[in-house]
Amino acid sequence: MNDKNNLNIEKNNGVLILNIKSIIKVFRNRKWWFVVTFIIVLILSLLFSFSLYKNSYYGVKSQITITLNNNSYQVMVSELYPEGSAILWLNLAEENIPSYLSYIVSGINNEIFINELNKSLNFDLSNNKLWERISYNIDDKENKLTITTYSDDMETAKKINEALINIYTNNMIGYFNTTYNVLLSKVEKKISENQLSENTEEYNTLVSIQKDMVENKDIYINRITVANLPDVERNFFNLRGVLLGILVSVFAGIVVVFFVNFIYVKRKK
Repeated sequence: MNDKNNLNIEKNNGVLILNIKSIIKVFRNRKWWFVVTFIIVLILSLLFSFSLYKNSYYGVKSQITITLNNNSYQVMVSELYPEGSAILWLNLAEENIPSYLSYIVSGINNEIFINELNKSLNFDLSNNKLWERISYNIDDKENKLTITTYSDDMETAKKINEALINIYTNNMIGYFNTTYNVLLSKVEKKISENQLSENTEEYNTLVSIQKDMVENKDIYINRITVANLPDVERNFFNLRGVLLGILVSVFAGIVVVFFVNFIYVKRKK
């Protein structure tokens, strides 16, 4: 029986061929099933996307870079004290910066840091909820890390971003400062041990290193730089969520059309 509601499937050399005209007829006859299903699924998917991103109306961005002040004295320090220099991120190669940016992301994602950030903000948020409001993007070409914080109002998003940047950079400066003091004391100790052999090449080099470390302390401990002030962006809807919702709705509509048509044909037989 060649019913207009049937999907006319022909067999040619063992290959099943679906008649395009019959597919169009089925869709024409069941179009309202497709439309209603599409609208319902789209509304549900948009509501889900809205609930998922309800705290993401505003995003505040800050960009972080790592300074590359590899002067000759830092190279000397790294040769004399490789372990301490590695901790201070001295004598960095540009191609290695992305891995250090990843290290920064790991440090911010750390539960201890998120807890410290949460306490400083006092927003009555769980650590997980706060963590969900922070995203990261590492640009390997520009060697920059973009940190974006989200909230349902601009001021809250900005406060999270500023607190995050301030706490992390201050923690790292303290961390670098401790190592810097250890290295400086080692250099000074070595100078005192070589006082009897003044004017030797080693002695003069150590004195020059000490002078550079004292005069340029900021360069040694301020390795992380905030490239720009927080940038506010509006994010009233999630485009990816909307597109995904449309695709799911189309697929659901197609499935319902064929299912309803199958039931109809089955009953008619």
